[in-house]
Amino acid sequence: MRTPLAAALLTVTLALALALGLSACADPRANPHVSFALGGASTTPLVSDEDFAASMRDYPLVLNSGMFTEPLPGLQGAYGLRSRFGSDRYDLGVSRDYTPQGMTVGDGQIFVSAYDHSQEQNSVIFVLDGSGNYLKTIGLANKAHVGGLGYDLERHLLWVADSDDGHAVISAITQDAIDDYRLTTSKPIEYALSLYVDSLPAASVLDFYQDEIWLGYFTTDADQAQLQVYTLDFSEPHDDGSIDLVDVGPPNSATEVDGDVHVVPDLAFRAPSMIQGLAVADDHVYITQSFGAKHSSRLTRYDFNVTDTAITLENGRTAKLPPYVEQVALADFDDKPYIFPLFESTQPAYRAKTDKIVDRILAIPESEFDKEAKAEAKAPVLTEIPASGG
Repeated sequence: MRTPLAAALLTVTLALALALGLSACADPRANPHVSFALGGASTTPLVSDEDFAASMRDYPLVLNSGMFTEPLPGLQGAYGLRSRFGSDRYDLGVSRDYTPQGMTVGDGQIFVSAYDHSQEQNSVIFVLDGSGNYLKTIGLANKAHVGGLGYDLERHLLWVADSDDGHAVISAITQDAIDDYRLTTSKPIEYALSLYVDSLPAASVLDFYQDEIWLGYFTTDADQAQLQVYTLDFSEPHDDGSIDLVDVGPPNSATEVDGDVHVVPDLAFRAPSMIQGLAVADDHVYITQSFGAKHSSRLTRYDFNVTDTAITLENGRTAKLPPYVEQVALADFDDKPYIFPLFESTQPAYRAKTDKIVDRILAIPESEFDKEAKAEAKAPVLTEIPASGG
């Protein structure tokens, strides 16, 4: 015979199970039966082309893209690595809860980073070909937020916004290591170099431009938001895949503490709040902003001017994007510039909050941005501040 307490507990348990079941069934985009190869990721979209177009009717910048319409990998699940507690060994596992965060383009490939929202698996980087088709998954050694990626086209290095025990870190991976990597070895990819950052609480926004690493972090406090620039130069990768710092800009820009290299910025800008992504080109700097499902995201482009006496980011022009934008990347195809925004609205917890889900690779012609973007009196302003300032 069940006691009253046992009966009550059973009732609560059944109610929770029913609620969870209804919640899962209520999202027709979730498909637990999608299969994919060992070590791979799903390539099944969440919405049809027709439904996607209908949901984007308020965002002409998205509707007028379409050079790539391939779905993001891992939307219905992907393999990753799980650290074995108390050891340096890893196991393969599947998560259906990956959250896209960073994106960059380099060496004819597209890279998309993601972290496991459920915090079960380590973070990953999906590798796609130049047309947006999924190639492989790179397993990382930790659960970093991996909010930004950048690519050094000269040395063929992928830079990752990383972390180590809560400390902001920027890490590099060689293209050779990426090409040789197989997730089924159950080992994380090795870094060529990791640099520790003391001047920011987190590394969540990143891009690589020439020999500069641009870095920032997300905050809702505009008084604390910064973009920092590290003028660094690196060696070509050695035979063992490592690289060296060969020029660190101004004096005292890099120090070594207990074997770890710490870098200091030599330029900084006061950034707007809620910055999610960054992309740097010869003449322009793009940033993205978003926070939650209730408001459209923003994509702002600044004129990037360098003189003998100053570096300025001015004349901001803004276009709206769907909610939950993350990083933005830039690349040229057929000698025409394109803008690649990435969205985290595909993550299950977030797609329950909006019907404006961007589940695919978008390539927006810069000419379309020129048509849609507006100069605003309230456009975010990026003002130079002392590099060590808070």
